[in-house]
Amino acid sequence: MNARSLRRLSIAVPVALMLVGTGFALGRQARGFRLFQSVFDVVAAEAADSLEADSIYTTAARGLVAALDDPYATLFNPREFADFSRNALGNRYGGIGLRIARIRGGVQVWRVIPGGPAEAAGVQRGDRI
Repeated sequence: MNARSLRRLSIAVPVALMLVGTGFALGRQARGFRLFQSVFDVVAAEAADSLEADSIYTTAARGLVAALDDPYATLFNPREFADFSRNALGNRYGGIGLRIARIRGGVQVWRVIPGGPAEAAGVQRGDRI
């Protein structure tokens, strides 16, 4: 074998192994999806409470996150996220204390909130951002 053949072989073998490995992984994913779809179909059709599709997906997603067994991982709906955010801030305002507006193609400070961090830093109305 000459050097050119060896170079081609050294590229072809890893690529072939990668493609074979990807095929096996995709096969496992397809089987997993088929399992989920089968369970979903049975629950959607046969559940006594006639769960809505969105509710089934949300419950499945929550179960997936819970299976991580990570105390810092959770799935919030929009209301739960708003409640969490508000409670994490201790029912206080979170921000830098200013309002901005798009003026003449740029972004400028429209209002500085009295007592906020922006005021303390010397930010003034009309400052360009």
